[in-house]
Amino acid sequence: MNGPDPLEGFEADLDHHRVASEVVEVPLPEAVPLEEREARYVLYLGLLDLLVDALEARCATPGEAASRLGRALRHLESVQPVLRFDLFEASRAAEAQDLVARVRDKEVAMATRWLVPRLEALVAAGTRRLAALRAALGEGGGR
Repeated sequence: MNGPDPLEGFEADLDHHRVASEVVEVPLPEAVPLEEREARYVLYLGLLDLLVDALEARCATPGEAASRLGRALRHLESVQPVLRFDLFEASRAAEAQDLVARVRDKEVAMATRWLVPRLEALVAAGTRRLAALRAALGEGGGR
């Protein structure tokens, strides 16, 4: 942004085919007590404002600045469907993961509350029957 053209590389930076997705943390002053979403919005507006100010200072006429900003905005808008699709896919993946987690919770609950006690009761009944059969065979075998 300090070079001769503040928008130099802007279009290339938005090319989702060539630029790797990276998360960058930008520390905000502690005097900005905003929620994360509000803080991102303020950050985006601030960055955009800095770009516009730098571009206007380097353009010969306001018309040139408006033209360059319009071109950059159109490029940004062309990326928007891809970003929306990525967000849609991420939300679908999160919903699917949530569904899997809920189903697993139900399976665990069913196993611990019903299946395990039922199997323990069946094993206990079988053990009692086996003991009774052994006792009966022991009595019958001794006669």
